[in-house]
Amino acid sequence: MEQVPRQAKRKQEALVSVSEAGESSNTQKFSFQEKLIEGEKAEQFIATCLSSLGKVHIVRDMMFQRLGIDAFIQSARYGLTSVQFKQCKLAKRTENAFIEVSIHNEADEQTARGWAYKTTANNIAYWAAGTGRIFIIDTLAMKRRLPDWTRLYPLRKGYSEENGRRWSAGGRCVPLKIVEKEVCSDVLIVEENE
Repeated sequence: MEQVPRQAKRKQEALVSVSEAGESSNTQKFSFQEKLIEGEKAEQFIATCLSSLGKVHIVRDMMFQRLGIDAFIQSARYGLTSVQFKQCKLAKRTENAFIEVSIHNEADEQTARGWAYKTTANNIAYWAAGTGRIFIIDTLAMKRRLPDWTRLYPLRKGYSEENGRRWSAGGRCVPLKIVEKEVCSDVLIVEENE
């Protein structure tokens, strides 16, 4: 797996909260550095698992990351394809995938589309942490299903705060079995050591 060096990040404080009911509860405080390290570990785990499909090239270029592309995979099955990595820690308990459809900056009342709409990657490697599965989601198939999922599944919110600015992410909680049936090209069974 090839990697381009990550740019240095400054340490910030972040407040993270996710609630099934869309309310802020069970709020825990994390440093930005802790969340960055956790994200890098998840990225490394996903990339290592994806290497069973072919050669994985991690992307560190911000231009690609703004497009929702975390890596490229070269494989016999997929050819050369772009992938965005996602991890969901609640999936084990809920058996749902959190499909992010909006992000809201509460300070200036700005709302933007979430990763489900914005990503330009061909596939999403969605690690449902604790389930032993990484779902390889066909992005185009997922985008086609979003209008139906919007009608069928509840909108839930996750919250974060950094440097005094509060953000919320809205997502549809789609059952993993529906994600697998309707939009997955593959499901990797993985061994988790957590």
